[in-house]
Amino acid sequence: MTSHNELTARAKSEVLSWLSSRGARPGETVEFGWLVLRVCGTPSALDVETLDFQAMASFTTNLSHALHVHQQQMDLLREAGAEPERCTVRHAGLVSRGYVPGQPEAFLTRLGPAQQSDSGWVIGSVAERLTKESLKNSRFISLYEISLADPRLLPFWLLPSFYTVVLHADSHELIPPDTDISFIDDFEQDKPWWKFW
Repeated sequence: MTSHNELTARAKSEVLSWLSSRGARPGETVEFGWLVLRVCGTPSALDVETLDFQAMASFTTNLSHALHVHQQQMDLLREAGAEPERCTVRHAGLVSRGYVPGQPEAFLTRLGPAQQSDSGWVIGSVAERLTKESLKNSRFISLYEISLADPRLLPFWLLPSFYTVVLHADSHELIPPDTDISFIDDFEQDKPWWKFW
């Protein structure tokens, strides 16, 4: 039986081989699902590092947590029967004033695809509801910062537009697009969601 460390080492070796074959240089970055990997080392001895999920702008060459997050995201996409939609740690999401990291009955909904630095994700509290007014009172926060505060959200970032997730105390509920949701107002379909605020 292969250990977790052996799988991580094998995966990292494959990533490094792939980067070398494409002429990657130290200082470059590459997207790996939701994560952004940074090439480090020297041109003849490349290494790769990723954010460590311990603090802002803190990196590690140990990819085990990054690979675990990637696997969670792929498992969730299989559960949803959906293809991933681009979203990275470089994107931000709108966080409502009523949301508290870790609270039960929180939700996240993707109101559109990523545009520039905006992921399309809105994070809120079911009790507060998602309305034009709550969007106006929301603030943009990096998805990495949100994930540091509430790691439960990590598996969901690659879900496509118009998916909603409700986070209960010990479980989650995936709500597919085109489903009426009692705590989300019905926005005008012909108007981009970000123009409401």
